[in-house]
Parts: sequence; C-alpha cells; structure tokens
Amino acid sequence: MAAALRSRGTHVSARKVAQVLDSEGLMYAHQRMDRLEQLVLQGRIEPDEEQIRALERYDPCFQERGRTGTRPGERILVFTCGPVAAGRSADGIRIPAYAHFAIDTCTGMTFGLVQAGNSALGRELLIQAEVLPFFKRHGYSVVQVDHLGQRAPRSPFVTRMLKEVLPAWLQSTPGHTEVTVGELQHRLDAVLDQYNHRPLEGFPNLGQPPICRLRAATEGGKENRARMQK
Repeated sequence: MAAALRSRGTHVSARKVAQVLDSEGLMYAHQRMDRLEQLVLQGRIEPDEEQIRALERYDPCFQERGRTGTRPGERILVFTCGPVAAGRSADGIRIPAYAHFAIDTCTGMTFGLVQAGNSALGRELLIQAEVLPFFKRHGYSVVQVDHLGQRAPRSPFVTRMLKEVLPAWLQSTPGHTEVTVGELQHRLDAVLDQYNHRPLEGFPNLGQPPICRLRAATEGGKENRARMQK
C-alpha cells in the first residue's frame, strides 16, 4: 500500500499505513473485505469487476444479492435434508428421520420440521403451520416460495445455515440413542432458536442476528406507515 501511494505521489511509510489500518479496524484481510461489502451494499461505492469477484469468493451469499427479498417473507427457500437421524415411532419401530427447512432470504430466519420418512407433505406442513403464521403475526405476507431439490445446487444461504445447525443438532442426539421424532423436533427447535438469535456473518445480515433484522424491518415499516398517514 505504501508503494502504491508513492506511485500516485503520496509519500508515506509502511509503518504509518499499518497504524492507519489498525486504527480503522482494517488490519486483516477479512476486515477489509467486510468493510468493502458493507460499503457496496450501502450504495456508497460502485465496485469494479475485480472487487465483485473478490466479494463473491469471500462471501458466496453475495452472489445472490439480486435474488434476495427486500423485505421479510418476500422470498423463502424450502429444502429437505436426510435421512439425518434415526427416529423411533410411538410403537417402537426404528425409522429414518428427515428434516425440512425454510429460510427467509431477507432476514435469515430459519424454520425446521422433523418428519418420519420423506414426503412432500412435510414441506407443505412447515410452510402452512409455521412459516405463513409467523410472518402474518409480524405483518408480512409470503410472496415467493422456492422449493430446492435435493440434487440441485444448493443456495449459499442453505450451506451457511447447515454448517451451524446440523452439527449442533446431531451432537445433541448421539447416534446410538434412539429417540422419538417428537424429541428430535424439540432438540431442533432449540438449536434453531439459538441460530435465529445469533449474529450471522456475510450478506445480507453483516453481523446481525436474523431476529434483529426482522425486528428492524418491522419497526421501519411501522414508521413508514405512520409518516404516510400524516
């Protein structure tokens, strides 16, 4: 950086460059990428092609910035994982358990339903019983639901969520332990509650927990409606 500045007529030592970077919280590469991504998303700078490629490598979710909902509930991703665990039915029969997930691309809010076996009805139940009522309570309607196939390329939003949720969930249920599907659901609910209240790095959260993005959007919507009424 010192050499680049000198080539542009500004003479400054490498030590001074390091001091400035440290004072601005930009000493490390990941800090500089986070700042660049934030400035781009805020519309404060227009990135060139090289910067866009670097951001997409650093944060795969940034690749989907043009397909993300601008408000909660605008675009929901639904997909199935499994078999992810062995469940036990009420009559004691050992059965494979699948997990259906739904992710709101605007906030990162994630919902999950454990099902004995794999059926499209599980996805529909998740949407009708959890996702739609949840957003309705917060004043939003669900506009678009994208069903992702198990063999289709996964969205970066899905990959990010699974890296955090699946290990925590499966570690709470040792492989040698047989539990009911209801118990698996209870443990998944606990893990997802923690996930939805945890800061998420990368686009679009940029360190905000999903629940905080939802609340901020809701409060912002109320303020806009109040201004329009005035």
